[in-house]
Amino acid sequence: SDGVDTVVMLDIKGRPRVDLQYIDQDKDGTLRLLAKDADINNREHGKKAIYESDGEKDNIGNWANSRSWVEWTFRITKPGVFQVMVTTSAVKSRAKLQIAINKDKLNLKIKNTGDYDKYKTQNAGKIKISQPGIYSLSAKPDKKRWKPIKMRSIILKPE
Repeated sequence: SDGVDTVVMLDIKGRPRVDLQYIDQDKDGTLRLLAKDADINNREHGKKAIYESDGEKDNIGNWANSRSWVEWTFRITKPGVFQVMVTTSAVKSRAKLQIAINKDKLNLKIKNTGDYDKYKTQNAGKIKISQPGIYSLSAKPDKKRWKPIKMRSIILKPE
């Protein structure tokens, strides 16, 4: 830092218009929550989960800290019951992840894929979304049972 602070002042006439962007369902009702669209929350010092996109990579990686978590905000236009499909890789199979939408929670034990570049999709269970609207899905580590993982996506597939 050079000790100089730069300030930009905007003079807006009228009320500002903000266009929020949400992840939308496919035509068949499938919702694709991809690593590139995740909000990654790193709360503590130490290793931080990051989005990796070099070469073949398209995942949330370096996820070694049990205090880091990810979240997506999305729009539901076709409510219903959804199978929650989670695509991850892990070298150690003790990691557990809690997936939540509002008060509905699913717990998933991440399976060992043997290599961080080899992914497996697991069914975490079902979640019901009864009404159209804007929702958030969070994926948080079980702090007592966390081992590093990589995550590519969470897909909500309508039944």
